[in-house]
Amino acid sequence: MGQNGIISHEELLRQPVSFEAMLPYPLAPTDLDGLIEVSGIGYILIEVKRGHTQMPRGQQIALESMVMDFHKAGKRAVLILLRHEQSDPTEMIFAAMLPVTGIYDGKGWREPRSKCMAHEFVKQTIAMWKRH
Repeated sequence: MGQNGIISHEELLRQPVSFEAMLPYPLAPTDLDGLIEVSGIGYILIEVKRGHTQMPRGQQIALESMVMDFHKAGKRAVLILLRHEQSDPTEMIFAAMLPVTGIYDGKGWREPRSKCMAHEFVKQTIAMWKRH
């Protein structure tokens, strides 16, 4: 990702990566759509799904575990779930303007207290973490 928030090598996004034979048992690696490191304080993890697509259970367990592991290491961490309705895979999805539909902070999943876009949630979270 470039410094301006735009993907530096968009052509590589569609390049397949095989993890075949990496693990000795029938598990597969998962991915994370975004990670923001906040000034040594903590991490905001971001997962984006289309429509009502469910997060695969293995991915959910892995991402929730990451949040908990950051907490155990003395860092703040939160995972946000964003949703979009863009069905054309050639169209850019602007994550900042997507609604936050789920928040996992280590205590369980919840919806935002009020409707907010991702950029609002991120700015508010960073400001709150820096105050405390």
